[in-house]
Amino acid sequence: MSYDPADLIERYLGYALAGHRQRAVSVALDLLDEGVPKSRILCEVLAPAQRETGRRWQRGELTVADEHIVSGATHSAVEALATTEAVTPAQGLVAVVCAEGEWHALPALMFVEELRDHGQGVLCLGPSVPAGDLPAVFARHQPDAVAISCSVALHYRGVTAVADAAHTHGLPVLAGGRSLTSRRAAALGADGWATDVRDAADLLDGWRQQPPSMFRDGAHLDPGAVALDDRAGQYADLAFSTLEDRLPQLASYTERQRAHTRADLEYIARYLAAAGLVGEPELFAEFIDWLADLLDHRGVPVSAVHEGLQALSTHLGDHPQAAQLAATTLAMVADAPRRGHPQPTQRQAH
Repeated sequence: MSYDPADLIERYLGYALAGHRQRAVSVALDLLDEGVPKSRILCEVLAPAQRETGRRWQRGELTVADEHIVSGATHSAVEALATTEAVTPAQGLVAVVCAEGEWHALPALMFVEELRDHGQGVLCLGPSVPAGDLPAVFARHQPDAVAISCSVALHYRGVTAVADAAHTHGLPVLAGGRSLTSRRAAALGADGWATDVRDAADLLDGWRQQPPSMFRDGAHLDPGAVALDDRAGQYADLAFSTLEDRLPQLASYTERQRAHTRADLEYIARYLAAAGLVGEPELFAEFIDWLADLLDHRGVPVSAVHEGLQALSTHLGDHPQAAQLAATTLAMVADAPRRGHPQPTQRQAH
Protein backbone atom coordinates (compact mmCIF):
# COMPACT_ATOMS: atom_id res chain seq x y z
CA MET A 1 0.00 0.00 0.00
CA SER A 2 1.48 3.37 -1.00
CA TYR A 3 1.71 5.93 1.77
CA ASP A 4 -0.36 8.88 0.57
CA PRO A 5 -2.17 10.30 3.63
CA ALA A 6 -4.88 12.07 1.60
CA ASP A 7 -5.69 8.89 -0.32
CA LEU A 8 -5.56 6.78 2.82
CA ILE A 9 -7.93 9.11 4.65
CA GLU A 10 -10.46 8.87 1.82
CA ARG A 11 -10.09 5.10 1.67
CA TYR A 12 -10.49 4.80 5.42
CA LEU A 13 -13.58 7.03 5.46
CA GLY A 14 -15.07 5.18 2.51
CA TYR A 15 -14.87 1.88 4.36
CA ALA A 16 -16.02 3.34 7.68
CA LEU A 17 -19.04 5.20 6.27
CA ALA A 18 -20.08 2.10 4.31
CA GLY A 19 -20.21 0.20 7.59
CA HIS A 20 -17.15 -1.92 6.80
CA ARG A 21 -15.44 -1.40 10.14
CA GLN A 22 -12.96 -4.26 9.77
CA ARG A 23 -11.82 -3.01 6.38
CA ALA A 24 -11.32 0.46 7.85
CA VAL A 25 -9.26 -1.01 10.69
CA SER A 26 -7.24 -2.98 8.14
CA VAL A 27 -6.12 0.27 6.52
CA ALA A 28 -4.32 1.15 9.76
CA LEU A 29 -3.01 -2.36 10.43
CA ASP A 30 -1.70 -2.80 6.88
CA LEU A 31 0.28 0.42 7.25
CA LEU A 32 1.76 -0.86 10.50
CA ASP A 33 2.74 -4.12 8.77
CA GLU A 34 4.51 -2.09 6.10
CA GLY A 35 6.61 -0.34 8.72
CA VAL A 36 4.76 2.95 9.10
CA PRO A 37 5.16 4.02 12.74
CA LYS A 38 2.05 3.90 14.86
CA SER A 39 2.39 7.58 15.74
CA ARG A 40 2.26 8.54 12.04
CA ILE A 41 -0.82 6.40 11.45
CA LEU A 42 -2.55 8.10 14.37
CA CYS A 43 -1.48 11.66 13.50
CA GLU A 44 -1.59 11.53 9.71
CA VAL A 45 -4.50 9.19 8.97
CA LEU A 46 -6.86 8.51 11.89
CA ALA A 47 -6.93 11.93 13.53
CA PRO A 48 -7.32 13.79 10.20
CA ALA A 49 -10.09 11.36 9.23
CA GLN A 50 -11.97 12.33 12.37
CA ARG A 51 -11.49 16.03 11.65
CA GLU A 52 -12.67 15.58 8.06
CA THR A 53 -15.76 13.80 9.35
CA GLY A 54 -16.50 16.78 11.58
CA ARG A 55 -16.06 19.20 8.67
CA ARG A 56 -18.43 17.17 6.50
CA TRP A 57 -21.01 17.12 9.28
CA GLN A 58 -20.70 20.89 9.64
CA ARG A 59 -21.31 21.31 5.91
CA GLY A 60 -24.41 19.14 6.20
CA GLU A 61 -22.90 16.30 4.18
CA LEU A 62 -22.98 13.78 7.03
CA THR A 63 -25.38 13.10 9.89
CA VAL A 64 -24.64 12.60 13.56
CA ALA A 65 -25.19 8.88 12.96
CA ASP A 66 -22.50 8.96 10.27
CA GLU A 67 -20.13 10.63 12.73
CA HIS A 68 -20.77 7.90 15.25
CA ILE A 69 -20.08 5.18 12.68
CA VAL A 70 -16.70 6.72 11.84
CA SER A 71 -15.82 7.30 15.49
CA GLY A 72 -16.63 3.66 16.26
CA ALA A 73 -14.31 2.50 13.49
CA THR A 74 -11.55 4.81 14.68
CA HIS A 75 -11.92 3.60 18.24
CA SER A 76 -11.50 0.02 16.98
CA ALA A 77 -8.49 1.02 14.87
CA VAL A 78 -6.74 2.70 17.81
CA GLU A 79 -7.34 -0.34 20.01
CA ALA A 80 -6.10 -2.66 17.25
CA LEU A 81 -2.91 -0.64 16.89
CA ALA A 82 -2.42 -0.75 20.65
CA THR A 83 -2.69 -4.52 20.88
CA THR A 84 -0.05 -5.09 18.18
CA GLU A 85 2.67 -3.37 20.17
CA ALA A 86 5.11 -5.37 22.27
CA VAL A 87 5.13 -4.53 25.95
CA THR A 88 8.18 -2.39 26.73
CA PRO A 89 9.47 -0.96 30.01
CA ALA A 90 7.78 2.35 30.75
CA GLN A 91 8.99 5.39 32.62
CA GLY A 92 6.79 6.68 35.41
CA LEU A 93 3.00 6.71 35.29
CA VAL A 94 0.67 9.43 34.03
CA ALA A 95 -3.10 9.19 34.50
CA VAL A 96 -4.90 10.36 31.34
CA VAL A 97 -8.51 11.42 31.82
CA CYS A 98 -11.08 13.45 29.93
CA ALA A 99 -12.41 16.53 31.68
CA GLU A 100 -15.49 15.86 33.77
CA GLY A 101 -18.42 16.11 31.35
CA GLU A 102 -16.22 15.49 28.29
CA TRP A 103 -17.30 12.36 26.43
CA HIS A 104 -15.08 12.74 23.36
CA ALA A 105 -12.57 10.07 24.33
CA LEU A 106 -10.85 9.43 21.00
CA PRO A 107 -8.35 12.31 21.26
CA ALA A 108 -7.35 11.05 24.71
CA LEU A 109 -7.00 7.46 23.46
CA MET A 110 -4.73 8.60 20.64
CA PHE A 111 -2.69 10.67 23.07
CA VAL A 112 -2.33 7.61 25.33
CA GLU A 113 -0.91 5.51 22.51
CA GLU A 114 1.52 8.22 21.46
CA LEU A 115 2.69 8.66 25.05
CA ARG A 116 3.35 4.94 25.26
CA ASP A 117 5.44 5.22 22.10
CA HIS A 118 7.55 7.79 23.96
CA GLY A 119 8.22 5.36 26.79
CA GLN A 120 5.68 6.77 29.23
CA GLY A 121 3.70 4.57 31.56
CA VAL A 122 0.00 5.41 31.15
CA LEU A 123 -3.16 4.78 33.14
CA CYS A 124 -6.11 5.56 30.82
CA LEU A 125 -9.24 6.54 32.74
CA GLY A 126 -11.42 7.29 29.71
CA PRO A 127 -14.22 9.83 29.24
CA SER A 128 -15.83 12.04 31.88
CA VAL A 129 -14.65 10.50 35.13
CA PRO A 130 -16.33 12.26 38.10
CA ALA A 131 -13.69 14.30 39.90
CA GLY A 132 -14.92 12.95 43.21
CA ASP A 133 -13.91 9.43 42.18
CA LEU A 134 -10.33 10.37 41.34
CA PRO A 135 -8.69 10.54 44.79
CA ALA A 136 -9.27 6.81 45.35
CA VAL A 137 -7.79 6.04 41.91
CA PHE A 138 -4.77 8.24 42.59
CA ALA A 139 -4.20 6.59 45.97
CA ARG A 140 -4.42 3.12 44.45
CA HIS A 141 -2.19 3.65 41.40
CA GLN A 142 0.14 6.44 42.59
CA PRO A 143 0.65 8.24 39.23
CA ASP A 144 3.34 10.90 38.86
CA ALA A 145 1.06 13.34 37.04
CA VAL A 146 -2.38 13.78 35.50
CA ALA A 147 -3.11 14.68 31.87
CA ILE A 148 -6.55 16.11 31.09
CA SER A 149 -8.12 16.07 27.62
CA CYS A 150 -10.77 18.67 26.75
CA SER A 151 -12.10 18.93 23.20
CA VAL A 152 -15.08 21.23 23.81
CA ALA A 153 -15.04 24.51 25.74
CA LEU A 154 -18.37 23.66 27.36
CA HIS A 155 -16.40 21.41 29.71
CA TYR A 156 -13.88 23.93 31.02
CA ARG A 157 -15.20 23.61 34.57
CA GLY A 158 -14.64 19.88 34.26
CA VAL A 159 -10.96 20.59 33.59
CA THR A 160 -10.80 22.60 36.80
CA ALA A 161 -12.61 19.91 38.79
CA VAL A 162 -10.08 17.27 37.71
CA ALA A 163 -7.12 19.63 38.20
CA ASP A 164 -8.26 20.50 41.72
CA ALA A 165 -8.62 16.81 42.58
CA ALA A 166 -5.11 16.12 41.28
CA HIS A 167 -3.58 19.06 43.15
CA THR A 168 -5.23 17.97 46.38
CA HIS A 169 -3.34 14.71 45.93
CA GLY A 170 -0.11 16.56 45.16
CA LEU A 171 -0.08 15.68 41.44
CA PRO A 172 0.88 18.14 38.69
CA VAL A 173 -1.54 18.59 35.81
CA LEU A 174 -0.99 18.76 32.07
CA ALA A 175 -4.06 19.85 30.08
CA GLY A 176 -4.62 19.74 26.33
CA GLY A 177 -7.12 19.24 23.54
CA ARG A 178 -8.65 21.27 20.73
CA SER A 179 -10.42 23.68 23.07
CA LEU A 180 -7.32 24.65 25.04
CA THR A 181 -4.31 26.91 24.64
CA SER A 182 -1.51 27.47 27.11
CA ARG A 183 -3.30 30.51 28.53
CA ARG A 184 -6.67 28.79 28.78
CA ALA A 185 -5.17 25.71 30.44
CA ALA A 186 -3.42 27.89 33.03
CA ALA A 187 -6.61 29.85 33.74
CA LEU A 188 -8.42 26.58 34.47
CA GLY A 189 -5.79 25.42 36.96
CA ALA A 190 -3.41 23.30 34.88
CA ASP A 191 0.33 23.45 35.52
CA GLY A 192 1.32 22.86 31.92
CA TRP A 193 0.25 22.57 28.30
CA ALA A 194 2.11 21.10 25.35
CA THR A 195 1.98 21.66 21.60
CA ASP A 196 2.44 17.96 20.79
CA VAL A 197 3.10 14.58 22.40
CA ARG A 198 6.88 14.96 22.27
CA ASP A 199 6.66 18.21 24.25
CA ALA A 200 4.21 16.55 26.64
CA ALA A 201 6.55 13.61 27.23
CA ASP A 202 9.49 15.97 27.82
CA LEU A 203 7.44 18.03 30.26
CA LEU A 204 6.33 14.93 32.18
CA ASP A 205 9.94 13.71 32.33
CA GLY A 206 10.98 17.08 33.74
CA TRP A 207 8.25 17.04 36.35
CA ARG A 208 9.48 13.73 37.69
CA GLN A 209 12.80 15.40 38.39
CA GLN A 210 11.42 18.77 39.50
CA PRO A 211 7.66 19.03 40.15
CA PRO A 212 6.09 22.40 39.34
CA SER A 213 4.58 24.71 41.91
CA MET A 214 0.90 23.94 42.40
CA PHE A 215 -2.08 25.87 43.78
CA ARG A 216 -3.49 23.34 46.18
CA ASP A 217 -6.35 25.60 47.24
CA GLY A 218 -7.92 25.21 43.79
CA ALA A 219 -8.31 27.37 40.70
CA HIS A 220 -10.18 30.65 41.12
CA LEU A 221 -12.74 30.86 38.34
CA ASP A 222 -14.73 34.04 37.72
CA PRO A 223 -17.90 33.75 39.89
CA GLY A 224 -20.03 35.55 37.32
CA ALA A 225 -19.00 33.13 34.58
CA VAL A 226 -19.69 30.17 36.87
CA ALA A 227 -23.14 31.53 37.72
CA LEU A 228 -23.92 32.13 34.04
CA ASP A 229 -22.91 28.57 33.19
CA ASP A 230 -25.08 27.23 36.01
CA ARG A 231 -28.11 29.18 34.81
CA ALA A 232 -27.58 28.81 31.06
CA GLY A 233 -30.66 26.63 30.68
CA GLN A 234 -32.86 29.20 32.43
CA TYR A 235 -31.53 32.00 30.25
CA ALA A 236 -32.16 29.88 27.16
CA ASP A 237 -35.79 29.39 28.19
CA LEU A 238 -36.23 33.14 28.72
CA ALA A 239 -34.58 33.94 25.40
CA PHE A 240 -36.76 31.42 23.58
CA SER A 241 -39.88 33.01 25.04
CA THR A 242 -38.62 36.40 23.87
CA LEU A 243 -38.07 35.01 20.38
CA GLU A 244 -41.61 33.62 20.32
CA ASP A 245 -42.92 37.13 21.05
CA ARG A 246 -40.69 38.75 18.42
CA LEU A 247 -40.90 36.15 15.65
CA PRO A 248 -44.42 34.86 14.86
CA GLN A 249 -42.92 32.33 12.41
CA LEU A 250 -41.67 30.26 15.36
CA ALA A 251 -45.27 29.10 15.80
CA SER A 252 -44.91 27.08 12.59
CA TYR A 253 -41.70 25.35 13.68
CA THR A 254 -41.78 21.61 14.23
CA GLU A 255 -40.96 20.30 17.69
CA ARG A 256 -37.54 19.27 16.42
CA GLN A 257 -36.85 22.77 15.07
CA ARG A 258 -38.00 24.34 18.32
CA ALA A 259 -35.78 22.00 20.33
CA HIS A 260 -32.76 22.83 18.15
CA THR A 261 -33.42 26.57 18.50
CA ARG A 262 -33.70 26.35 22.25
CA ALA A 263 -30.54 24.17 22.43
CA ASP A 264 -28.59 26.69 20.36
CA LEU A 265 -29.62 29.45 22.76
CA GLU A 266 -28.27 27.42 25.67
CA TYR A 267 -25.01 26.77 23.81
CA ILE A 268 -24.68 30.51 23.19
CA ALA A 269 -25.14 31.22 26.90
CA ARG A 270 -22.65 28.53 27.89
CA TYR A 271 -20.04 29.78 25.44
CA LEU A 272 -20.45 33.27 26.88
CA ALA A 273 -19.69 31.65 30.24
CA ALA A 274 -16.73 29.70 28.84
CA ALA A 275 -15.20 32.90 27.46
CA GLY A 276 -15.53 34.43 30.94
CA LEU A 277 -13.98 31.40 32.63
CA VAL A 278 -10.73 31.79 30.67
CA GLY A 279 -10.90 35.55 30.14
CA GLU A 280 -10.88 35.33 26.33
CA PRO A 281 -13.71 37.14 24.50
CA GLU A 282 -12.38 35.84 21.17
CA LEU A 283 -13.41 32.32 22.19
CA PHE A 284 -17.05 33.42 22.03
CA ALA A 285 -16.53 35.13 18.68
CA GLU A 286 -15.04 31.91 17.32
CA PHE A 287 -18.09 29.98 18.44
CA ILE A 288 -20.57 32.46 16.94
CA ASP A 289 -18.69 32.35 13.63
CA TRP A 290 -18.81 28.56 13.72
CA LEU A 291 -22.51 28.49 14.60
CA ALA A 292 -23.38 30.95 11.81
CA ASP A 293 -21.46 28.84 9.32
CA LEU A 294 -23.10 25.64 10.56
CA LEU A 295 -26.59 27.09 10.22
CA ASP A 296 -25.80 28.62 6.84
CA HIS A 297 -25.00 25.16 5.49
CA ARG A 298 -28.45 24.09 6.67
CA GLY A 299 -30.25 26.96 4.97
CA VAL A 300 -30.71 29.05 8.11
CA PRO A 301 -29.82 32.74 7.57
CA VAL A 302 -27.24 34.45 9.76
CA SER A 303 -30.02 36.76 10.94
CA ALA A 304 -31.23 33.84 13.09
CA VAL A 305 -27.99 33.95 15.07
CA HIS A 306 -28.39 37.71 15.41
CA GLU A 307 -31.98 37.36 16.65
CA GLY A 308 -31.05 34.63 19.12
CA LEU A 309 -28.09 36.53 20.53
CA GLN A 310 -30.17 39.67 20.82
CA ALA A 311 -32.95 37.83 22.62
CA LEU A 312 -30.49 36.30 25.06
CA SER A 313 -28.81 39.66 25.69
CA THR A 314 -32.02 41.15 27.04
CA HIS A 315 -31.86 38.75 30.00
CA LEU A 316 -28.21 39.20 31.00
CA GLY A 317 -28.65 42.15 33.35
CA ASP A 318 -26.99 40.21 36.19
CA HIS A 319 -23.94 39.53 34.00
CA PRO A 320 -22.66 42.87 32.69
CA GLN A 321 -19.43 41.48 31.22
CA ALA A 322 -21.28 38.78 29.33
CA ALA A 323 -23.87 41.31 28.18
CA GLN A 324 -21.11 43.57 26.86
CA LEU A 325 -19.47 40.69 25.02
CA ALA A 326 -22.83 39.73 23.53
CA ALA A 327 -23.37 43.32 22.35
CA THR A 328 -19.92 43.47 20.78
CA THR A 329 -20.50 40.16 19.03
CA LEU A 330 -23.90 41.32 17.79
CA ALA A 331 -22.15 44.12 15.92
CA MET A 332 -19.66 41.62 14.53
CA VAL A 333 -22.44 39.35 13.26
CA ALA A 334 -24.17 42.27 11.56
CA ASP A 335 -20.95 43.39 9.86
CA ALA A 336 -19.68 39.98 8.75
CA PRO A 337 -22.38 37.36 8.11
CA ARG A 338 -19.89 34.69 6.97
CA ARG A 339 -16.35 34.28 8.27
CA GLY A 340 -15.37 30.65 7.87
CA HIS A 341 -13.33 30.46 11.09
CA PRO A 342 -11.92 27.09 12.16
CA GLN A 343 -13.71 25.43 15.07
CA PRO A 344 -11.13 24.83 17.82
CA THR A 345 -13.77 25.01 20.53
CA GLN A 346 -16.87 23.92 18.72
CA ARG A 347 -20.02 22.34 20.07
CA GLN A 348 -20.04 18.75 18.91
CA ALA A 349 -23.12 17.15 17.43
CA HIS A 350 -22.87 14.15 19.73
